[in-house]
Amino acid sequence: MPFPQNLEIALSVESIIRNMGAVPATVGCLEGRLHIGMTQLEIERLARAAAAIKISRRDLAVVTGMGLTGGTTVAGTMVLAHMAGIKIFATGVDQLDFGR
Repeated sequence: MPFPQNLEIALSVESIIRNMGAVPATVGCLEGRLHIGMTQLEIERLARAAAAIKISRRDLAVVTGMGLTGGTTVAGTMVLAHMAGIKIFATGVDQLDFGR
């Protein structure tokens, strides 16, 4: 998704999650550093990154080793969420119904 729509959606989803009483933990990678629970500034950096790539489970070692930036796929998010002890996560926002 192109900037600024990607940023608007990410921040909107985080807001919806907070309003529902849960704690959002946006997952991504900035310059080879994996983030589970990104700050608003980190989300914006990822949203603006021109060379951002899609990061799947198989890519985690390469991305961190090469210092790349990108957003995680469902498989990548699932692995990182599990490593962080997160038992429930959502992805594919276009398919979610937040009761609106």
